[in-house]
Amino acid sequence: MKHSNKSFTYEDALDFIHGALKLGSKLGLSNIRELLQRLDRPQDKVQCIHIAGTNGKGTVTTSLAAVLSAAGYRVGAYTSPYVFRFNERIQIDGEEIADDSLTRNTLRVKETCAAMVAEGLPHPTEFEIVTAVGFLCFAEEKCDYVVLEVGLGGRLDATNVIENPLCTAITSIGFDHMQYLGNSLSEIAAEKCGILKEGVPAVVYGQQPEEALAVIRAACAEKKATMRMADVPKIREAGYRGSIFSAGGYHDLFLPLAGEHMAKNACVTLEIIRVLREKGISVPDEAIYEGFRSVRHRGRLETVAEDPLFILDGAHNLDGIDALCRAVDGMFGGKKIVLIAGMLADKEYGKAMEKTGGLSEKLITVTVPSPRALSAEKLAETAMPYHQNVTAAPSIPAAVAAAYAEKPDVILAFGSLYMLGEVYEAVQAFQKDKKR
Repeated sequence: MKHSNKSFTYEDALDFIHGALKLGSKLGLSNIRELLQRLDRPQDKVQCIHIAGTNGKGTVTTSLAAVLSAAGYRVGAYTSPYVFRFNERIQIDGEEIADDSLTRNTLRVKETCAAMVAEGLPHPTEFEIVTAVGFLCFAEEKCDYVVLEVGLGGRLDATNVIENPLCTAITSIGFDHMQYLGNSLSEIAAEKCGILKEGVPAVVYGQQPEEALAVIRAACAEKKATMRMADVPKIREAGYRGSIFSAGGYHDLFLPLAGEHMAKNACVTLEIIRVLREKGISVPDEAIYEGFRSVRHRGRLETVAEDPLFILDGAHNLDGIDALCRAVDGMFGGKKIVLIAGMLADKEYGKAMEKTGGLSEKLITVTVPSPRALSAEKLAETAMPYHQNVTAAPSIPAAVAAAYAEKPDVILAFGSLYMLGEVYEAVQAFQKDKKR
């Protein structure tokens, strides 16, 4: 099958991918297996490290990819969702995949999907399409290793089509996506453990709740997968520019990601590296220091402007909100803080508003640009019993302008990752106007 079609553009590729959203989210592996089989099984042409968990898996994915790149390997990273630009989801050596590579491989997937539908098979979902495009890009770019972040759950996630990862990892387990994964930590942990493979070492976050840990322990034993507990870091300094910590025999590691929870996540990365070294993969100590120093993880306590500090954070489930509150208390206690919040309607937004109640002098709510959005008005109404000064903004740029008008020390926009790109653009526009 020829795949040259000069009329198929980058915009067409994104339209095709996002157009599949209307097909919904279907958990299960039969369709992705069929799709990849017809694409000549690109997932078998790369060596993967597979990362599942509720919180922290993005940090582990990006930091591990950065360390392996610093060690001289060609490294792919597959993450979701994107914050600013779709290409962020498929990266090679820290760079977003090129538009032409994304376009070319999406066309291959589109043609294959059409052939499947013509034969009476279901059309692959958006996530299945993106996963297939990612594997094609990584194989085409001849990546030495691919760090693969699970989209949702683990057992039935499209990424779980890989059969022989070098290592698996389970990051912090908490409550999220309960409509798919179950209402208890043990049920959620069981779904995450679906990525474990026979005889493949499994690295586990160092402060896992006991209820989840018991399930992980049993699943590892059943799969004869050696369970490796990540260290807990000794943190020397932590601020909005990052943390300096020691763990796993390494001293004074610098991670430019704000929040002590990021250093805890990075300890999972350190243990994965230990596993890879035992498999004969060379990762020098200096690559660990250099890789950590170079990590960039968009939308996670990310400072995008100063004077006042403007910080973006994609905390949207309760564990993420807890980590955010601890980080803000530790870094900005006593400062004048304004919050901008936007949430999806299927998240525990009431509890999120309760937990953030003592953080700020003002809360401005926004409607997230997503079909699953909770309205700014509904979020404001929910927040009023917990926050002293609440307003619903008509738009994200209006929220940013209103936050600046309060003349705070810190503005923190948090909630759905889907809103952070628009917040960032509004901040840039505001800063530009200010300089005129």
